[in-house]
Order: sequence, then structure tokens, then C-alpha cells
Amino acid sequence: MIAYYLRLSGADEENSRFHRESDSIESQRLTLLSYQKNHLDIGTESGPDPSQHLEYIDDGFTGRNFKRPGWNRLIEDCKKGKVDTLLVRDASRLGRNHIEVENYLQMVFPALNVRVICVQEHYDSRKAIFTEEISFQNIINDWYSRDIGMKVRSSLSQRWKNGDRINRKAPYGYVCHDKEKGYEVDPEAAVIVKRIFTAAAEGKTATRIADDLNRDGVPTPLSHILKRDGRTSAYGSRMETTRIWMGETICRILKNETYTGVRIAHTMAHRRDGKAIRVPDEEQFRYEDDHEPLVSRELFEKAQGAIRSRGERRSANNCGNPAAASSDPRQGLFKRLLRCGNCHRRMVFSGTSYRCGRAIMAEYTGCSRERVSEDFLTMQVQAALLKKAEQANRILNGQEDIPVADGIEEEIQRLKKRQMDSFEEMSNGNLSLDAFIQIRDDVRQKVEKLQRMRSEIAGKTGYRIDLEYALKPLAKLNSQTELTQELLESLVEAVYVSEGSVEVVTRAEQYLDSGNMET
Repeated sequence: MIAYYLRLSGADEENSRFHRESDSIESQRLTLLSYQKNHLDIGTESGPDPSQHLEYIDDGFTGRNFKRPGWNRLIEDCKKGKVDTLLVRDASRLGRNHIEVENYLQMVFPALNVRVICVQEHYDSRKAIFTEEISFQNIINDWYSRDIGMKVRSSLSQRWKNGDRINRKAPYGYVCHDKEKGYEVDPEAAVIVKRIFTAAAEGKTATRIADDLNRDGVPTPLSHILKRDGRTSAYGSRMETTRIWMGETICRILKNETYTGVRIAHTMAHRRDGKAIRVPDEEQFRYEDDHEPLVSRELFEKAQGAIRSRGERRSANNCGNPAAASSDPRQGLFKRLLRCGNCHRRMVFSGTSYRCGRAIMAEYTGCSRERVSEDFLTMQVQAALLKKAEQANRILNGQEDIPVADGIEEEIQRLKKRQMDSFEEMSNGNLSLDAFIQIRDDVRQKVEKLQRMRSEIAGKTGYRIDLEYALKPLAKLNSQTELTQELLESLVEAVYVSEGSVEVVTRAEQYLDSGNMET
């Protein structure tokens, strides 16, 4: 199957508004469709069929790293044999890190027997090996990405120094209709902000304040903003009807200096790998008396003092609590997996038990207030997994025995290794270019033949292999198997806890379900 990979980063999008329209996703798609139509060797046996292709899109993702959802799906499908030809407008769409791009073009895609075509560079991996020209172009792309990033950061820094506003996003309690005018007071929300600070200064906890707001039917910040702006959703889906105030929402408001009339810019930055990090206070930009304050500095500091005081009391109490200070590695096995059966949010681990973080607002959320012990969960999850392991074994044993399938897979891997070894020999000068091309073509023909045989044997392309891959690790479990965090996270998608019940959802659930349907 032919695959199109289309990518547009934030920087590309900004440029395309002025002079680089050719970078848009639709423009890339049209370029690839046109190329496919005009090249008869790409498509079905009866000729090219542009309507029959897969698309992998990363819109708004940088090319400086490969942590992109569309790219990850593409690589997984290449590994599964779903993609045999990959089309991109140019090599920079793959990425702007020239070392990684060259690794994919020279090593990964050839090993997966995926043909790669970069239209603008006239590069076709089936007709020519990786050239110095392509390598140089990738270095230019990498340099371009770094250069653009530096220019963007420099431009933003200068604008912050000048006091410019970068966006119109305003915190709860304010609106920003015009960046030049800045924040303006949102009267309805401002009353609630003042109420929150006053209550905190009087000694009320964030949870108590949230409870009071819920009892009075006060809309949450998001609910208020959506209603005010005449929208039903912030993300394109229907607005939730169970949205409530939580303690963490109150804490975020109480810690926000914006309400004192100060605007703070450049609080977060992104590393080259895409991870967001907090910028040190001394590198941030502060603008005093920037807009109308909702609370006085005195009230703000009084609220902060109350928060710090409660935090110190909690720390002191925990010092004498062995459960709170426990560092037993056997505890917290389910921290990343356990979810409330009602709201599906991750449950909070404390000492030796778990509880839903929204349970404190059970009157509004419907979530259980009960704590679930680690020991009880271990017993329930182990029993559920053993039952699913028996089911996995029945499905595997009930499948038609295909002894030659493993042999075919081994031979495919052996051929791919031979191709990789020959490439390394050529790179080291121990093998001529002509000899490498001959070996590569020979391997490609043999692998394609073996893959067709494997599909015929399995009945459905890849189903048997996928089924075994999913069920075999689960089928190996027995009553003597020790549950570790690593083992659980490799087998289990999530564990849902409701009053009196524990539901374990494994990563192989679709194959267990298909086994039930067949039997």
C-alpha cells in the first residue's frame, strides 16, 4: 500500500501565511497525488490509483524530533507490512534533524523494505542509493530549523522586552478582546475570584471553597467562558454536564499573580525534544500595574500565607506517619493503571491505598469515597489476569496449528539482517555499490515472496501473528507469577474500580473478545 506523510510545523504555518503557501497540508497532498498520477510504476497492476493510499498527518508538529502521533503510526504500519511505498513532498517533511532523517532513509526504511520517494529532491530509494546531495539537503533542513527557532525566540524575547502582548488568552476573571488594550475585567467572573481570595484569607481550605461554590451552583471557569463566548465545547465535542469546581482549580487561581494587576510572560519554554520546562523567575518578564487588579496585594499575600501555613502543618503531620512516608517499592503497583469506575480519572495513591481524587466532591461527582487497599487490588487483579490467561491459552490452542509460520518469519528477519550487514560492508568500503544493489534487490524479491506465503498460511494477513504477539505474554501467567509494575504495565491497559468491583482491561482485549465471538 502507498502511504503519504504530510507534516506542517507551527513555524511553517506562520511562514505560509505570508510567502510559503506551498508548505500547507493540502498543497503537499496535491503534490503527491499529482506525482502518483504521472508515474505508472506507482499504484496497482493496472496503473496508478491515487484514491487508494494511506495518509499520516502531523499538523502543527515540529520536525526537530520524531515524537509525533502520525509518524509513530506510520512506523508501526511499516513494521506490520502495511506500507510498501512512502511518498513525501521533500525530505524536510520527514524531519529537520539530519542525523535522524539519514538514519531512517539509509537504515530503517531499507530494512523494512519500504520504498521512499522525496518528490522535490527527485529521490527514489528503489532507483538510487542515498546520495551526498540528499545528505547535504538534510543538513540544510536541520540548519534551517535551528535558524528559524533562534529567530523566533529572539523575536519573542525582543517583543517581551518591549512589553508587547503575544496572545489574547486571558485568565478566568478577565477578557482580552484586543491585544493592544490588554486584559479587561469580566464582571461576573471577577466577583467569584474576589470571593475565592477572601475565603482563603479567612482560613478556608481550597476543598471547602470548591464545595461552597458547587453548593451555590457557580459555573466553573471553563463552563463560564464557553457560555460567555456562546460556545458549547472547547475541543469540538459536546460540553460536559458534570463539570464541577475542584480544590486544584482553586489553588491555581490563588497562586496566580495576574489578579494583583501584574502580567508575567515567558513562564514556560520548550526543549529541543519538545518537553515543556518552567523558566526561572529571573528570566521571566514582569509588567507591574499592567491591568486593573481584582484583589489587592495585601489580600493576595494573606491568602498565600494561609496556603503555606496549611502546607507546613500537613508536612509536620506526615513526619510521624509511616504510611505517608513509606518508600516500599512493592507499594503503588497500580499508580499508572488504576482509574475510578465512575469518572475514569486516575486514582490517587496514598501510603497503602487508593482513592479517587474527586471523591471529596462525591455529592456532585458520584465517585466513591471508599479507599481501596493495595493488597485487595493485588488479589483481585491477579485473579482476573489468571482467568484471562486461561482464556488466552484456549484461544491459542484452538487456532489452526501453523508450524511453518515461525520459520517464514525467521527467514524474513535473516534476509533483512543480511541486507543491513551488506550495507555496513559497503559503508566501510568492503563491498562495491553494484554488489550491494544486487544483494538488496535479491533480498527484496525473496522477502516479498515469503510475505505472500505468510499471508496465505495465516488466512488473514498478519492476523495470526498479531494474535500470537498479543496473547502469548498473557498466556504465560500462572499462580506463581509475581506481579511487578513493569509486568502489569506491559499487559494491562487500565484497571477500573467501582464500589465492590474491579475490572481489568488488558492490552490484548480485542483478541480475547474475538476469541469469545468465535467460540
